[in-house]
Amino acid sequence: MPLPSYENGNGSATWYTLGSGAVNCSFPVLGSNPDRVAHVATGGGRYFAALNTADYDTAAACGACVEVSRDDGRKVVATVVDQCPTGSNPKCTAGHIDLSKDAFLQIGSAEEGYLGTGNGGAKGKISWKFVPCPVTGNLSISLKEQNNWWNEFRVQGHRNPIDKVEVQLDGVWKAATRRDYNYWRVGDGSMKPGPWRVRVTDVFGEAIEATVQVSTAEQTASAQFSTCE
Repeated sequence: MPLPSYENGNGSATWYTLGSGAVNCSFPVLGSNPDRVAHVATGGGRYFAALNTADYDTAAACGACVEVSRDDGRKVVATVVDQCPTGSNPKCTAGHIDLSKDAFLQIGSAEEGYLGTGNGGAKGKISWKFVPCPVTGNLSISLKEQNNWWNEFRVQGHRNPIDKVEVQLDGVWKAATRRDYNYWRVGDGSMKPGPWRVRVTDVFGEAIEATVQVSTAEQTASAQFSTCE
């Protein structure tokens, strides 16, 4: 899966707050003022971002990290947890990133509001690219519903963006489809009783396998992806 990159000052950035809202990637919100989101290794959970609809790519960017830099040398790394919908926000064209307020303040002031003259902003040049997340420990997998044969899987805490998830059923690896809310489903979600063997592959082709128990909501795998850029 090719990763988008806006490294020539053709990106843009704004900031937002969560209020009482959830995030599109389905990660739990841990608190507000300051906003904190679970499974975010950047800024102690406070440096996160919403990508425009095109670059969000039906949740393909969820859990990945981006380095956002300004032409004056300031930069910040944030974790993608949300979508900035183009349909309801005209700023959210390809190349735009909506940062949490705490992340935005690392590259500008709240009053500046809309950075990136190469993509509609009022001042500054903004570039961004995907980078490995500064995670510690191994990735984990969450079930959408505990103790249910019907299920979907969410992967989090991964160093690199996820390309595909597969589940072994009757000795055969079945491809899962990523939903726009960042859960993976095989077919209609109906599977034989767990545990299930799940294989997660990142965009560089590295695969990690884990056995997922049906009785446990979130389970840690025994490995983490290598650092690749």
